[in-house]
Amino acid sequence: MGDYSTVAAHDNVVRPIWARMDNRRVSVWTALAEPDLLVDLSEESDGVQPPAFAHISAYPNPFNAITSIQYLIPSAGVVSLGVFDLTGKMVALLSSGPEEAGTHRVLWDAGDLASGEYLVRLEYGKRSRTLRIVLLK
Repeated sequence: MGDYSTVAAHDNVVRPIWARMDNRRVSVWTALAEPDLLVDLSEESDGVQPPAFAHISAYPNPFNAITSIQYLIPSAGVVSLGVFDLTGKMVALLSSGPEEAGTHRVLWDAGDLASGEYLVRLEYGKRSRTLRIVLLK
């Protein structure tokens, strides 16, 4: 029982992989790492550079009632983080306003919503990222 994570690379594609084992059941998740999120940590690098744009993830996903939504913004700016149902109706506004650069995490309790797919939308500056999450009850 427990959580496991690793990173796999093949043909210049990097994929984080994480898994959870509960009660003889294994759940596995993966994602495609976008090139602008990769950081050069070699000795020739001038140091760690922040990604060119924001990144968003949720764990666990699928989830039952509560999930942790984590997002990274490369520099201070105005952020909006909202959750939408598939009709486009906002069901939760998790963050809105100025935030410092770095990684931020929000716990979202969706216990009062129906099972199904939802979209988490992160707006930062003039750009946005959308993440599909699944609520299972």
